[in-house]
Amino acid sequence: MLYEIYFFIFITLFIVVLTFYKFFLFLLSPIKYIFSYIKKEYYKYFKLNSIKKQILAENESNWDSNSNNNEIESKFKTFLKNIDLFHIFTEEEKKDIETNKNNLENNNKIKEENEIKETEKVKVVKIKSKIDKLFLKIEVEKQKWDIEKLEKLLIEVLSIDENNIKALNMLSNLYINLWKDKKAFPLLKKLIQLDMKNDEAIWNLSKLYLELWEIDTAYVLIQKAISINNKNHRYFVTYADILYNKWELEKAIEAIETVLKLKPNNVIYLDAIASLYEELWEYKKAKAYWLEILDLEPDYTKAKEKLQQI
Repeated sequence: MLYEIYFFIFITLFIVVLTFYKFFLFLLSPIKYIFSYIKKEYYKYFKLNSIKKQILAENESNWDSNSNNNEIESKFKTFLKNIDLFHIFTEEEKKDIETNKNNLENNNKIKEENEIKETEKVKVVKIKSKIDKLFLKIEVEKQKWDIEKLEKLLIEVLSIDENNIKALNMLSNLYINLWKDKKAFPLLKKLIQLDMKNDEAIWNLSKLYLELWEIDTAYVLIQKAISINNKNHRYFVTYADILYNKWELEKAIEAIETVLKLKPNNVIYLDAIASLYEELWEYKKAKAYWLEILDLEPDYTKAKEKLQQI
């Protein structure tokens, strides 16, 4: 009986203790959670303060191109996520670091732009070097007058730089000399688009339109060429030719007289002006020019024949 009583008392005490223990654990669980939270936030706080010290140290030293920009930016992003929650930086510190961050971003942007510019410069130098070598070959082929090779080399230059004015000028002149007007047309138009004051290109285009019998277009173009450069006698020769085709013979004579001022004592132009006067039936003036031709070239057959007819 005595053992049974002891056993009963033991079991009773065990149940009471177990019950109190569970109740105690229940009471401790919120406290445990609170301590766990405090421990976690305490750790984060000190970790962020550690980052803060590193950031401020970098901020005080240098955030320039010599520093580890990626590392600094990474640290900056880390503390930015928590900056409003923990208030570990003062407003002045925030402002200072934000300013430096913006400077860092601007420096990186400038660095990238400079790198792009340097790359472009290297590219331009390489292209220029290649084009210069091609022009050396072109000069050799010009001496040989190997038209096929000359054309290929000029086309190769334009494949590298489609706006190369020198190559466009040379190729368009080559086509004009070879009577390849259809190929010359787009080149001349492009030259004028690139340089509205390219008087030679405008003059050449004027001649092509004259050949196509588009007199009015040729007339406008030659006037433009002369307005840019009135010292080139060839422009006035073309101008006279256009005026002749417009049947404005007196103006054509004025144009040839301008040519003679630029190229005095030229028998070909004296012949042209004498012939124009004959077409106007002004034989006295024509005779004066035929005589002037004979003074320059006594054996000029045409002038002798004309004087015999007058």
